[in-house]
Amino acid sequence: MRIAVVGGGGAMGSITAADAARSEGVSAVTIIDVDPDRENRPRSDRSSAEGVAIGVEIAPDRAARRSALEGHDVVVNAASHTLNVEVMEDCLAIGANYVDLGGFAAAGGNQHDRAIR
Repeated sequence: MRIAVVGGGGAMGSITAADAARSEGVSAVTIIDVDPDRENRPRSDRSSAEGVAIGVEIAPDRAARRSALEGHDVVVNAASHTLNVEVMEDCLAIGANYVDLGGFAAAGGNQHDRAIR
């Protein structure tokens, strides 16, 4: 299984990516972030199981993010709640499963209704 973590350079995302990389059945984890400086964070929290590739994609805009998400089975959104709907819509468009670590209900609003359309 290939997992992408949007916001993977941040505190929650970095830990999520490391945990995913140590999980059974995972072949690759891609950290997707807007901030290229986050790629330089210490790698100690990004250790992986043997054979699991961890990659980093810098995605400064929606088009770059959607392109980086292509080919992943699961997308974990650990980014700002302001991206919840966009990332969910990207996942629907590419056929990836979507997991959101949290959010702000008012910003997500009708997220469920959009997902079941």
